[in-house]
Amino acid sequence: MGYFYRREAELIASYAKRIAPVQRFVRLGRTPMMQTSKGTVSLLPVDYLIWTPQLADLATGANRDRGGQGGGEIWITGKASPTASAKLAELGWTVVPNAAQLF
Repeated sequence: MGYFYRREAELIASYAKRIAPVQRFVRLGRTPMMQTSKGTVSLLPVDYLIWTPQLADLATGANRDRGGQGGGEIWITGKASPTASAKLAELGWTVVPNAAQLF
């Protein structure tokens, strides 16, 4: 978990420097996310994102905490399964794969 959190901090710093400044951190559902001028963003250092109850909880909890207003971006360092991408899209979320290469 230490590596995960360190890598996530590095990604947040790169995102803030090269993509959009972080305005604040917000807790949506049980997950901390960034609020930027582009909207809500979650950065996850994962190789392969699959649709799990935890990911469903992240997306639906975030939507619920914003009064049903869905959406945002989930940036990942690897790829997402077709199911994860489709289910997230249904909830208004966009998956940005290979995020580390964009910094």
